[in-house]
Amino acid sequence: MQFDLLIKGGRLIDPASGLDAPRDVAVAGGRIVAIEAAIDAEHATKIVDARDCIVTPGLIDLHSHVYWGGTSLGVDADRLAAKSGTTTFIDAGSAGAGNFLGFRRHVIERSKVRILAYVNISFAGNSASRKASLSANAAISGSASHARRWLRCASTPMSSSA
Repeated sequence: MQFDLLIKGGRLIDPASGLDAPRDVAVAGGRIVAIEAAIDAEHATKIVDARDCIVTPGLIDLHSHVYWGGTSLGVDADRLAAKSGTTTFIDAGSAGAGNFLGFRRHVIERSKVRILAYVNISFAGNSASRKASLSANAAISGSASHARRWLRCASTPMSSSA
């Protein structure tokens, strides 16, 4: 079988199956098709060397504010996801009844990552002072920096074959 992507040599942690071991992961057609101790690289179009890296299912951020451009606390979910391994964000009430349709149309529907959202009890949703916004941005920047240190080796191609 031909694979679109082969992730080789990473420490696979999969809480659902209880697996925590070095494994290769093969992907074809956007789906994981094989997880083995060793998969032959000659069947892969692209190979990622994941030695010294953790390979895990997508992470879920249980408390986020991703109404980017709509609130002072909102961050760009797609940019943050690419740096943190997050595939699903739970927005903790950035939008209220008065602006939720805009949040859905302009952020949720256009996002590459999955966004689930709570509706804030406030009609206008989450609003914050400039000081709170700066603190949140500093915290997010620090989190992204921390995540980059841990995920630095993600998406590092080892070799490609045509």
